[in-house]
Amino acid sequence: MPTPPECFECHFEGGGFPCRRNGNFNVDHLAAAYVAAMPEKERASQEIDGLHWTVNCVFELEHEHPELCLEVVLASLKLVKTSFQAGYLAAGPLEQIIADHGERVIEGVETMARQSRRFRYLLTGVWPQGNDDNQVWQRVLKARGWASHEYHTQDSGVGLLITPFPSLISSPTNSANKR
Repeated sequence: MPTPPECFECHFEGGGFPCRRNGNFNVDHLAAAYVAAMPEKERASQEIDGLHWTVNCVFELEHEHPELCLEVVLASLKLVKTSFQAGYLAAGPLEQIIADHGERVIEGVETMARQSRRFRYLLTGVWPQGNDDNQVWQRVLKARGWASHEYHTQDSGVGLLITPFPSLISSPTNSANKR
């Protein structure tokens, strides 16, 4: 597994590389801390003392290591508890890596969409960021599968997710190819 670059938090503020365990980058540890730092609902106050590094770490991965960021998104998706958290994950790192590095990550996105309803649900929170005509975005739409119409509302701050399967986020199961 590649070692991520020293992000601002670690390099300049002596964060001590909290994303690593035994000197190695740890996807599950970062995902757990990232989800713990997320609010569970809009405008909720969240006590994130000691977890602010996660945002910088994920931001660095979005830009420098998109495939690794996709792994963090997948590990985080297993841990989200609310649709708001799923929206935070979708409209944040997942949307960013698709917009900026679509050609590099689209095959992984398609693979996960075939395997996981939760991931297809997550894709409904991704917007095209002006790329709605390109081939990668068309592949994202196809990967959504059942999401044949627009699931976003314009008055949502982070891309409100509306789904015909509201129990997907609260359900601990991750069934492949069920509709």
